[in-house]
Amino acid sequence: MSQKKYFNYRPLVSVSLFLIGGIVCIGGFFSGNNLRIVLSCIIATLFVVTVLTKLVVAKEYKLFKVLAVAISFMLGVGLSLLSILTYNNSGVESGTYSFIGAVENQPYINENDNYVITLVDVKMTNTKTEVNLSQKRVRLYLSVMDGRSEKYEIGEVISGTTYFFKTSLYQQDNPSFYFYNKGISLIGKGNEELACSTGQIQRNIFQKFKVKAKEVLSTHLSEEYSELGYTMMFGDKSGLGEDMTKTYQAGGTAHLLAVSGLHIGFVVSLLGFLLKLFKANDKVKFWVISIIIFLYAFACGFTISVTRALIMTVVLLYFKLRLKEYDGLSCLSFAAIIILFFKPFEVYDVGFQLSFSAVLGILLLSKPLTRWFEKVFHKKFASAIAITFAVFLGTLVVMLKFDRLSLFSVVANILAIPLASFAFMFMFVFVISGMLTPALGAFTYIYELLMSVVTAISKVFGALTLSGANQICVLLFSIVLVTSIVFGSDYVFAGAKTKKIINFSGVILSMLLLGLAFIFI
Repeated sequence: MSQKKYFNYRPLVSVSLFLIGGIVCIGGFFSGNNLRIVLSCIIATLFVVTVLTKLVVAKEYKLFKVLAVAISFMLGVGLSLLSILTYNNSGVESGTYSFIGAVENQPYINENDNYVITLVDVKMTNTKTEVNLSQKRVRLYLSVMDGRSEKYEIGEVISGTTYFFKTSLYQQDNPSFYFYNKGISLIGKGNEELACSTGQIQRNIFQKFKVKAKEVLSTHLSEEYSELGYTMMFGDKSGLGEDMTKTYQAGGTAHLLAVSGLHIGFVVSLLGFLLKLFKANDKVKFWVISIIIFLYAFACGFTISVTRALIMTVVLLYFKLRLKEYDGLSCLSFAAIIILFFKPFEVYDVGFQLSFSAVLGILLLSKPLTRWFEKVFHKKFASAIAITFAVFLGTLVVMLKFDRLSLFSVVANILAIPLASFAFMFMFVFVISGMLTPALGAFTYIYELLMSVVTAISKVFGALTLSGANQICVLLFSIVLVTSIVFGSDYVFAGAKTKKIINFSGVILSMLLLGLAFIFI
């Protein structure tokens, strides 16, 4: 009997993919780049052909699938159009403004030796109008004069006058949605003298929590590791030194610096352990953990990785509570749909791409890789290697955008993640304990001891990179290897013999491509 079904169909996966297709289609049309416009036309044509073909051949009970993907594509188109038109007609224009607003995060110096300050709850005036940007952010780039900007605290209200540029959605005919996704409408440039403190402090409860946490860390840790701890806890890299950042990037462990699913997992594990001690039932666990991780995500500013992890964790806990089967791929797609519904252009953000590709790699590749590694290693160790390797392969295509890509990041993460897990949990517990009982904050030093080892691991394994390799060959290597492994997963219906042939051929071809990547430099 012939094989009629090759893939384990999931409606939410199709909906999310067509939603992304609609967003990318409009993003290309408005870019002014001829190649992107042609690609947008191809995407639109393929969509129309697919829908018409399905309408003709689909059976009546399957028409809802066709309608679902059609609606999702058009929703992506509509949301993108609405976002662009709303932004273009927002009434915010370039010009000289007097401003007053509160500092959102600790100011830091960028690679151009400018202090970077982000303001919230901003009021701006010029000779023509008054603009209230209470729901938006304003970014200041101030050249260093006397260092006063470094002393600005979170929530401190500053004021001044300068020329502001309206942020653009496109730069050199390419999508540039970074500022748009961050909610930054205007960018002001000048020197430190143009801004001064009003002496007022405006902090919400989450900012007060972050400031208090930073005080505990700075009291008991060295400056370098107090900033590292603050970064790991809230995802704010503004105070982290350039050398430390580059060390983790080179070692392939930079994901430890951004609050992600890994960190949410730490918090959930810690809460689960504490609730188990108090013998809480499943319903109490669900509500307590869901509320606390929501508040934690709020404190971290609902970054993409945190929001994705929050949605997937709450869904997982709910399915466990209802004793229903949890499907990771559908849940990942659901998280993408929710995020893109509110912020469609996040699909262009590297953080979005890394977060979702990492989880997708785990879902698609970890099981077949585990079966392979179990032939050599113990089951638990094989699983750890498989998950780390799956993340590496899943994010490889995205990581090619960066200058450095560690060949041994898999090994580095196998060693670093367990240590970082313990370090984060120690820090999380004793930072909060230190807020209540200052003496307990001294135990955060355990965090510095563990993370110093993680830093050393990142330095050692960050030495060998793919930065000099042929990028096209590396790209083809990753695509071929990932595709061959996916065919060995539970998401593809094929005979065992067929899977083995595809797996073997894919591995051989991918190794050949990797060799070519270093030959043709």
